Amino acid sequence: MRQTEGTKVLDNVQQNVLYLFDLADIFPGYKVLVNVLLFIVSLVDCNRENRVIAQNILTEAEVRVLLPLLENPTGCQQAVLQASYFCTSEFLLKSLLFSDANTNPQWNK
Repeated sequence: MRQTEGTKVLDNVQQNVLYLFDLADIFPGYKVLVNVLLFIVSLVDCNRENRVIAQNILTEAEVRVLLPLLENPTGCQQAVLQASYFCTSEFLLKSLLFSDANTNPQWNK
């Protein structure tokens, strides 16, 4: 089977399923842990030995909107939120979670 670019991204995501976002700018001492395959979001209290204090399962649409907000917690453009909702899952994960010189210009259009 021929491996496409999207398949490579999914393989990379499967190897790196969990992403930790620091909320220091808006919620000091806390981080959000996101499982991008199962859409599980956990709030981690860094002041208490990194304990998970809240956890929720989201829909894919909710995660699509949440990821750009976590990437830019103090100000995310509406156009980025709309793009994250309508682009493919592979493109969203690649553009937000993996630095790629080819994807970033497409994302910023």
